[in-house]
Amino acid sequence: MAVSEMGAEQKPTELATLITALDGRPLRRVLEIGVFQGGTFWLWRQLAGPKGQVIGVDLREPRCRPCDEGRAHSSCPRARLRELGEMVFGDSHEKATRRQVEKLLAGEKVDLLHVDGDHEDPGVAKDVDLYAPFLRRGGVMVFHDVASDAYPAVKAFWRAIRAANPHALEFVSEPKDWGGIGLVPF
Repeated sequence: MAVSEMGAEQKPTELATLITALDGRPLRRVLEIGVFQGGTFWLWRQLAGPKGQVIGVDLREPRCRPCDEGRAHSSCPRARLRELGEMVFGDSHEKATRRQVEKLLAGEKVDLLHVDGDHEDPGVAKDVDLYAPFLRRGGVMVFHDVASDAYPAVKAFWRAIRAANPHALEFVSEPKDWGGIGLVPF
């Protein structure tokens, strides 16, 4: 199943290039800040395998009218996220949310940190400050919307990271006014 069919908001060509860049890297533990519909959360589950740990943080559970109304149904977005990994619902900037992630990790470090939550200034930097300490040495930090004119704070934050890190990689495909994925070895 294609990752775009699972609800990924990233451009397929950018995700394909990211997957190639990650080839050979161990991804036993992944932390995603900003899960939204769960498309990349699904991708991390595939890359981490059934024994890997995938943790997602999002502001709120996805809407599901049948669940809210107590009706039986299939293809529930809430159930899908729970099947893919461990979810923490809450503001990523709150200490309580960070503590829940810390508890789930039980002292372990993540191999990949995907930052795609708060797209405003200083929210992007705050997500990095709060969750980068969970990233192991040799791991990677991934950002989305690094080329997006709609999110100037993310774009500016990424430019600063890329300028300071000669090993940073950027994957941007046409049209170049939205999307873009950045990868930084840690």
